[in-house]
Amino acid sequence: MRKTVISFFLIVTLGLVGCMQQEDEPVMNDEETPTEEGTISEGINNSGVGDASRQIEDLTLQIQKVDQEAGITVENNDLYSQLNEVIKADPKAGLPNDFSVYPHDIVYFDDNSSSVLFIGVNRLDAPIRNISFDLTFGNKSGEYIFDAEPVALTEDFIGILEKDSAVPFLIEITPEEEALFMELTEDNVELRLDNANIDLVE
Repeated sequence: MRKTVISFFLIVTLGLVGCMQQEDEPVMNDEETPTEEGTISEGINNSGVGDASRQIEDLTLQIQKVDQEAGITVENNDLYSQLNEVIKADPKAGLPNDFSVYPHDIVYFDDNSSSVLFIGVNRLDAPIRNISFDLTFGNKSGEYIFDAEPVALTEDFIGILEKDSAVPFLIEITPEEEALFMELTEDNVELRLDNANIDLVE
């Protein structure tokens, strides 16, 4: 089973490779996963976050709970600092009444492992305590980095994801999967979130 929700306390460098760099408009999957509280969708664009044209509140970058407990802040951590600038450059990312996931970059560790960095965006009407889904991410030719990969963003690791907030999370990949990531573009990428379950804060 892959490692997920890895603390950024362990990160050494961020490879600013960006798999989506060619179009100005976001590519959104036509099919959204409905829930009782809203929808779950997938978003991709040139910044790896979202579309800055929507009339919604500005996003706030949220630090993972495990990183907060380790003393990490936006000011003392290079990765969070870089991600904060990404959020500031596209503060309207995400759709109203929606939780979206955006692939952003590859992160490299001192043990020579690497992970895909995703950004989860909460535009639902309530904070999220826990959320889980099956992630499929690859190309339209059927080559997948993740094929229905179970992802759980829990309160124990992420903390409560507030409304109009974004949180990063990581999923480990192999060198072969990294090579496939490098080949992804807006034209050939496939990203799906299936079987989503959300626990909201009432």
